[in-house]
Amino acid sequence: MIVASLQSETQNSESRRQEQIAGLKQKLAAVRTRMDQIYEDKLDGKIDDEFWSRKQAALREQELTCEAQLSTMDRPVTCENALNVERVFELAKRARSVYLTRNLMERGQLLKSVLLNCITDGITL
Repeated sequence: MIVASLQSETQNSESRRQEQIAGLKQKLAAVRTRMDQIYEDKLDGKIDDEFWSRKQAALREQELTCEAQLSTMDRPVTCENALNVERVFELAKRARSVYLTRNLMERGQLLKSVLLNCITDGITL
């Protein structure tokens, strides 16, 4: 049930990610258009240098923020995450019986696999 829920959430997450990317691209295009317009206004003498510098800095900050947000969304949400969770649950269900039926070397390999992502601070796991 958990895996099925994760798989359905994966599809929803990917569509939300695509919507967010589209929105960010649209916002980035609008910011760049404003930057171009304010530059033309400066060249035409419609605004002074101080105003242009202040607005240009603010727009550049918005541009960098949009670009940073887009770069964090470059990886698509895949079903592989749900498959990994499913594999972990299957291993957890079978780990005890597998451990008891294996020789010492195979038990060690199983423990290494299970504890691969565990972290210890010297006292707690």
